[in-house]
Amino acid sequence: MPTTLARTFAALSAINEAILYAKSPDELYQKVCDAGFSSGDFLAVAVFLVGPDGRRLCFAAGCGDDIPRLRSIVITTEAGTPEGSGVGGEAFRNQKLCVSNDYLNDPRSLAWRAGAASAAIG
Repeated sequence: MPTTLARTFAALSAINEAILYAKSPDELYQKVCDAGFSSGDFLAVAVFLVGPDGRRLCFAAGCGDDIPRLRSIVITTEAGTPEGSGVGGEAFRNQKLCVSNDYLNDPRSLAWRAGAASAAIG
C-alpha cells in the first residue's frame, strides 16, 4: 500500500473517531482539520461555514502554517464577485466538490492570489 494511501486511510480513521467522540461542533471541526493535516499532503486544512446572513463563508477551524492568512480572507457565496467566484463560493452554491489543481493560475483564485503566492500556496 503506497504511503499516501496509508496516510489517507489514517486521516479518515481519525475523522471517524472525531465524529464519534467530539463533544461540540467546534471540537469536531478542529479534529477534522487536525486529521486532514496530519495526512501530510496539505500545507493547511480549514473549515469554513456559511455565516448567519448566508452571504459569507466564515473561518471555523484550521490547522497548518497558513491559518492566520486563512482566518483573514473574505469568501462570499455571491456569484459574479471576485470573493464569491473561488472554489469555496462555487462549492457552496452548487453543493458539490470543487477542486483547483493549479491555484495560482486558476482564474477563480484571483481575489486571494497575491496572499496565496506569498504563502507559497500552489
